Amino acid sequence: MVSAWMMLVLGAAPSPSDDDVRLDPASIPKFVTPLVVPPAMPMSGTARLKGGGSADYYQIAVRQISQNILPPSMGLPPTTVWAYGSLADASTFNYPAFTIETRHRHPVRVQ
Repeated sequence: MVSAWMMLVLGAAPSPSDDDVRLDPASIPKFVTPLVVPPAMPMSGTARLKGGGSADYYQIAVRQISQNILPPSMGLPPTTVWAYGSLADASTFNYPAFTIETRHRHPVRVQ
């Protein structure tokens, strides 16, 4: 059996699978889906700093998720995307990712 990698090296393109959906960009309606305003990423806790101070602490991971990206009127399945989110709350994994909000000159630690 010849792998997709070998086919590319040999100059042959792999055939699309049944799950492979190819779209004509001109057929996708533009500017119909409102942009998401990402909410704030929840803190995981507080980190102690050398010298006795503290910092907001976030534990963030990346995961592959399925999310509706294209306009709903097209009736297409969800798109596979990579998303960041809090390890403490699986519901925060989203594209675009939640934002880290902090105060001016306040230390933040992200793992």
